[in-house]
Amino acid sequence: IVTGLAAALMKIPVARYAFWTISTIAMLFVLYYLVVVVGEAASEADEDTKSTFNTLRNIILVSWAIYPVAWLVGTEGLGLVGLYGET
Repeated sequence: IVTGLAAALMKIPVARYAFWTISTIAMLFVLYYLVVVVGEAASEADEDTKSTFNTLRNIILVSWAIYPVAWLVGTEGLGLVGLYGET
């Protein structure tokens, strides 16, 4: 979160993309932990718990995957999508 904030506040483009990259890599580690480590623990639970976990995990994976892409193509990143397209 802090590196994402730093990316948004940087004025130098190279620094912005460097912090975006660091932030995205950190997010990928968190998602990996969610899928692999927490997923293994959830696989030992009862069927209702596994089903709920899988649903929530998938929602998190999709919604969190959208953010770095939206940041990159939006006004904070490359500016391919305008401010009104982001909201």
